[in-house]
Amino acid sequence: RAGYDPIVTLDSDGQHDPAELPALATLLDGHDAVIGARAQDEMPAQRRFSNWAVNAGFRSIAGVDFVDVQSGVRLYRKPLADALGARLPIRGDYGVEYESLVVLARRAAERGEDLRIAAAPISCRYGAAESKLGPRQAARLARETVRQAVRLRVTAPIAGGKDRAPHDLPRSLVVELHDVTPAFEAEVRATWDALADLGVDRAMLLVVPAFRDDRGRTWDLRDHPEFVAWLRARRDEGCGIVQHGLTHRADAPPPGLRNALLHDWFARGCEEFAHLARDEAADRLRAGRAVLDAVGLHSDEFVAPAWLQSAGTRQAIDDLCFRATATMGHLRPLGGERLPIAAPTLTFAAPNPLVDYGKRALMRGAEAFARTAPLLRVAVHPEDLRGARPFDHVLERLRRVLRYRRLVTYDEYLRERGGREAA
Repeated sequence: RAGYDPIVTLDSDGQHDPAELPALATLLDGHDAVIGARAQDEMPAQRRFSNWAVNAGFRSIAGVDFVDVQSGVRLYRKPLADALGARLPIRGDYGVEYESLVVLARRAAERGEDLRIAAAPISCRYGAAESKLGPRQAARLARETVRQAVRLRVTAPIAGGKDRAPHDLPRSLVVELHDVTPAFEAEVRATWDALADLGVDRAMLLVVPAFRDDRGRTWDLRDHPEFVAWLRARRDEGCGIVQHGLTHRADAPPPGLRNALLHDWFARGCEEFAHLARDEAADRLRAGRAVLDAVGLHSDEFVAPAWLQSAGTRQAIDDLCFRATATMGHLRPLGGERLPIAAPTLTFAAPNPLVDYGKRALMRGAEAFARTAPLLRVAVHPEDLRGARPFDHVLERLRRVLRYRRLVTYDEYLRERGGREAA
């Protein structure tokens, strides 16, 4: 390949699929190294939390987002692999993934070059595997994470790669209005009016094509022309239309405590695409797209209810040529540009006041932590208007964020990002 041989590292426990390596290797045409970013929704809950904590800490200290800094799946151009072989210690240990980044960054600084690193999504099979990381090893890993992140920050030659936003791209904000359906028409309209009064002149409208409510009634957009006309008017004013599932209602989850908790507590029965196989996900995606096309609201962007997508769903989204999708932590361009973009989300929906106030504190911390992130998303739900949870709190957080961020849609941000990188 163009005069070099990709050098691959991956874990030896069978969790990674070697069949994904050729697709990752194509990214070496424009990068020096590629990191395989493991799908968060395939991780056991405890690993997902530790992975998030390590990546967030490393990103905040080092100032660079590698998406999955602990991943053992790496592809290098041969000169970089040779440098790692010469400079890394012979005995590997927890933290070698970080140290390899520092070694390559220092090599690039010595040579006066940029280090271009991409991150691309991969699957991961955990099965019944358990982490071998005990308390002592975890403490050592934490210390090593901080130490290597500081070393990388000091060296700081990493630039120009498509895995991060260009330095001169202004801090941006996407407002997402979720669960847009005739079933919640009054709340949706009231929410939009409040956002407009705040100065939000465009948002991403996450439209459910055929919402099914708790009583089993289906709210097909084709049966509600006045609401559709209202949505078209918002689109013509600059809002983006996003396909948000098909019915926004999940079938009974697969067996297992984790799936039961996910269904009953986190997603509250809305994780429609969390467990679907590829063909079933494709059928639902086609059905939803057909409804939107029939009412003149075509969309090439998809966000799953509760942000939960199975591996089969991700494959189906790509098969059907959607342009972008999003999880709770990332905006994911599809097609030619496949690198996930860090895009943390603030969300305030809660089933009761106790959860609401706990979530407020959590979101305040997330807001502070993401203050310097290039892209932030705020998710607003019709539910935010109900019960004892004052919508004023959501508006106040938005008002503060709007002081230092400018509004964009998914499409605007991706076009600007592509233009800055090409310049």
